[in-house]
Amino acid sequence: MNQGSKVFTGLEKIKTRVNALRGNPWFSRLLFLLSILYLLALLFLSRSEVANINWRTVWVSFLVCMGLYYLSMLFQCLNWSLILHGHTRDLRENSEIYFKTLLMRRLPGGFWHWLGRSNLYGDLGTVNSTDLGRANLSEWLGLILTGLSCFVATINVYLGLAAFFLSWLILAFGLGRQNKSAPGRPVLMLFILAIYIACWVLGALILNILLNGIIAPANASLLLALKVWSLSGAVATLAFFMPNGALIREFTLSALLTPWFELPKVIMLALQIRIIFTISDILFALLSLQILKWIGGSKSRSTAS
Repeated sequence: MNQGSKVFTGLEKIKTRVNALRGNPWFSRLLFLLSILYLLALLFLSRSEVANINWRTVWVSFLVCMGLYYLSMLFQCLNWSLILHGHTRDLRENSEIYFKTLLMRRLPGGFWHWLGRSNLYGDLGTVNSTDLGRANLSEWLGLILTGLSCFVATINVYLGLAAFFLSWLILAFGLGRQNKSAPGRPVLMLFILAIYIACWVLGALILNILLNGIIAPANASLLLALKVWSLSGAVATLAFFMPNGALIREFTLSALLTPWFELPKVIMLALQIRIIFTISDILFALLSLQILKWIGGSKSRSTAS
């Protein structure tokens, strides 16, 4: 049994326990209540900053950030299909499952996200559990390792390239060679990791827009945004399995940005990010599913004709 299979077996055991919790309605209600209390707490802590925001202009920045977030979402959706199958012939089917399980990443947490995928692919019978587990693991590690590579690159470009190369070696050769999936195709995995790098840059652009347009006008560089975003995002992805990421991103953002900005402004930034991402997840998941439904319907009509 290779290392990837051992890790997947362990995750299957954890998934069984988490599935038992999932059946408890009180547990789900508690998670929902905690998410609401969290947003209210952020609003209270940053109430002075909220009062000073010019809401007539802030919506433009919000809409731009949401557009960048959706682009990153589409890139990650493409990567999911490439990681799972090594091609895009099943992109529509994989995209539908990707967007159906999107909200599970935030609430109640990553295990439900993986469990949702497992159930949907199990119903279709198109992917066996071992390949699905390896794909989930590759996606998770890919995001973490490329995020850390971006962070290292902001300190030293050559070290960042070395970190990226090491990430490629781990994912292309460390999870076991396969004939069809991305972990067994080094060139394809290189392309996938490059797309994840682009996603981190898009996230840094979002952070930079919020910093310069709302928090600290003309006072934050894109390099600082990439440094903070990639490290906080990579650390938050490590806590992917906990509800709402256990607020890891917010704590990391606060620790990294308080040397440059006041804490109430950083808390306000965390609130804005949470609102933008939550609204975008809901809105664009529903929009994408509707588009996929239209595409599926038009294909069916064309076939019938």
